[in-house]
Amino acid sequence: MFHVYYVHLLCANGTYLGVDAIFVRDTPALRPVPGGIDTPVPRVTAHEFGHAFGLVLPHHRVVTNLMAGGTAGIALTPTQIQIARQTVSRLPFARQAKDKP
Repeated sequence: MFHVYYVHLLCANGTYLGVDAIFVRDTPALRPVPGGIDTPVPRVTAHEFGHAFGLVLPHHRVVTNLMAGGTAGIALTPTQIQIARQTVSRLPFARQAKDKP
C-alpha cells in the first residue's frame, strides 16, 4: 500500500520518500512538451509512482518521458516498463490483473 498526500506547499512538484509515502503539490508547474499531458497532478503522481516502482534518479533526459523532471511527458521506455513490472512483482501486496475471458 502507498500513502499519497496532496499538499499545497512543497518545494518540488512531488517527492517519493521511500517505503510508502508520496507527496504531490496540488498545483504543480510543468513544462509543456509534444505529446504531453495537460493535467499536471495525475502526471506528477504517476511520476512519483515511477520512483516507487524502481525508476530511480537521475531523471530521464528525454522531456517526453514520464520520468523526466518537471515536464508534461508521459512516455516510458520498454526498459522502464520491465523495471517497474519487476519491482511491483516483488511487493507483498501486489496482485496480477486477471485476463478478461
